[in-house]
Amino acid sequence: MTSDDPRFFQWILFQKTLFKNHPIKNPIYGYNDSVKKISREQILNYYKTYYKPSNIVISVVGNVKDVKDRINEAFNDFNVKGEVKRKRFGDGHNKNVVKKIEKKEIKHSYVVYGYKTPSRLNKDSYVCDLLRVYLGHGQSSRLFDEIRSKRGLAYEVSAEHEAGIDY
Repeated sequence: MTSDDPRFFQWILFQKTLFKNHPIKNPIYGYNDSVKKISREQILNYYKTYYKPSNIVISVVGNVKDVKDRINEAFNDFNVKGEVKRKRFGDGHNKNVVKKIEKKEIKHSYVVYGYKTPSRLNKDSYVCDLLRVYLGHGQSSRLFDEIRSKRGLAYEVSAEHEAGIDY
């Protein structure tokens, strides 16, 4: 279904082109053939390995009474043994311009320009978050105002920034 929607497919194609070694090059939901091959045992093994307190963030908003007691009660039987060390992937910087063009029978053109930015562990990644908002978040952003409102060159314009721990 995602491959049929150009607004989603453009990001799949973009990440596959930008990253060569890092698993982020693959769609988070997998591929048809890999999903069909997953066994119940593999899913349970993954759950037992990675669903641990050290990998979870609990966020509580509002006037909630006895929040610590309620959390402790809900997670009383939770697997607390062992901390999981995640494998880190280094994909390096892009050294050359890479173009990927895929033609489909659709009504509109879709274009994504992008490059690798600092990982979330780098303080500069937060600067990229601010630039994303300033340049391309919403109808009052600089890109939307210039490209869509003033020039009428595109229907949809935005900027995105996704920073992971190691990409």
